[in-house]
Amino acid sequence: MPTVGGVALQRVSLANFRKTVALLVTRMTSIYTGLVAVIAFGVVYNNARISLSERARELASLRVLGFTGGEVPRIQLLELAILALVAQSPGWLMGYWLAWVMKDEPRRRTDARPPRRRALDLRSRRIRRGAGSHRLRGRHPPTH
Repeated sequence: MPTVGGVALQRVSLANFRKTVALLVTRMTSIYTGLVAVIAFGVVYNNARISLSERARELASLRVLGFTGGEVPRIQLLELAILALVAQSPGWLMGYWLAWVMKDEPRRRTDARPPRRRALDLRSRRIRRGAGSHRLRGRHPPTH
């Protein structure tokens, strides 16, 4: 009977562990998402400020040509919206690629190198064993 109680306790512990890990992953994802949103807002806001300061003269010329006070900011916002839409697809592709690289890179580092070393170690051990066994028996290895 103690074994059955141990299995039940192990299942409960595993369920609690998975629940805790899921909660931590959700919280970290929320924090990262918030940071990304703040950074993205800062980039867009900075781009708008720079664009406005660089084109202040041109925007004033639009006002002189007869555009109303509401149309000039609308042109500026439309330009920012088009830039954001054009930049979104390459950004998604680069983000997907970067996530794939980050997910795949640790596996490459841990899996690729040790088997090669093990294979070389096995070969060198076999060579050493073969040479040593001939010496112990008093025979010389065959020469071809």
